[in-house]
Amino acid sequence: MQKFSLAISKQTLTKMGICAGVILAFGALIIVPGVMESKKVGKATVLLQVDIEKQRVLFPIYLKLKGLLERKLLNQLPVPEPKALEESELNAVIKSLEQAAIDAGLKPLKVFPDPASLAKETGMLGVDCEFFGKYLDFQKFYFKVGELPSLRHFEKVEAKEGPDGVNFTLRLQLAVKTG
Repeated sequence: MQKFSLAISKQTLTKMGICAGVILAFGALIIVPGVMESKKVGKATVLLQVDIEKQRVLFPIYLKLKGLLERKLLNQLPVPEPKALEESELNAVIKSLEQAAIDAGLKPLKVFPDPASLAKETGMLGVDCEFFGKYLDFQKFYFKVGELPSLRHFEKVEAKEGPDGVNFTLRLQLAVKTG
């Protein structure tokens, strides 16, 4: 019997070592991060499924509570019968706008009617207003102004926040009898 001898040259061993190193490097640099990313995606999928299940369970409750709140708010909000102002009542309404702002905690900076808006013969008088205060105070003012029977709509409402409070700029449209 002849002995089997495994004589591998150094050059072949070196090439095999380099190939094994390349395979290990490929696995470490490509496959391992891919597996880790796959695990992250799996965790994110599970969290998303949990969130979807929460929404599925809670959404009907949210709709029911939202409906109750809307009905409650609608019952609280005044809805006056629309009425156009006489020209003699304009000054009183301007004063009532200023007083509503003061009562709500806002500082009136400007409340001026725009006579040019009457020239358009739309039966509407534009009133430019500027107030300074807090958002919650503006909400009180907003609801108070909604009680005016001559108010048709808010044409513009802007809020610019400053270091001491918020500057509110409004343009209201009031119905006025003309002619």
